Amino acid sequence: MERLKDYFFLCGKNSSVMTSAFSPKKAKIGAENIADLEGRDTMPFDLTLVKLTKGKIGLIENYDISSVSKELVWLDYQINDLAWPIFSEKLRNIFQEHISEKEMIDWVSVKIKGNGETKTYYILRFNEKKDVIDIESSKYMPNGNLVIPVYSFDKIKDLCVFTEPRNFDFWKITIAVYVNETLKKAIQKAKCTGVSFEKIRVSYE
Repeated sequence: MERLKDYFFLCGKNSSVMTSAFSPKKAKIGAENIADLEGRDTMPFDLTLVKLTKGKIGLIENYDISSVSKELVWLDYQINDLAWPIFSEKLRNIFQEHISEKEMIDWVSVKIKGNGETKTYYILRFNEKKDVIDIESSKYMPNGNLVIPVYSFDKIKDLCVFTEPRNFDFWKITIAVYVNETLKKAIQKAKCTGVSFEKIRVSYE
């Protein structure tokens, strides 16, 4: 019998010193921008790389990133203040090689500036709210909000990337991006930077 594959939460890798892409001071925060992107494939504003250093009372921001080592600048998974999945062209292309029409995703391009350069990155956007949860195995709050999700293998087995069906339109662009083992291995083989993986709970029954 063929071994059932594992699934993983794709996220950014934290370190004591890192770069994060910041939106303009007057821009809307996170999910407030989702509705504004309907029918658009380009962000209406640029992001700027900022050096973040862990201090005693939190993160210290510095717009001068000249002292940051090269391997921590222009990461393939770019952490950002929107808490969105923002990928380099290299990482986006790996996704494109593995997805099919079933995933129902597209991309929003965004310009990121830093060290006197400007590069184009891509925001992953889901266009269909999919039922991927094993309701009986997952845990919920008394008000019905999902607390500990368990994903159904039967519902995700044909998908290489998916997200949880969150309320409102928060599922469309979300940090909660999950990938199958095949896509995970392809990302690792390509030595994409700034990427981390955490195994998620899946019900195979």
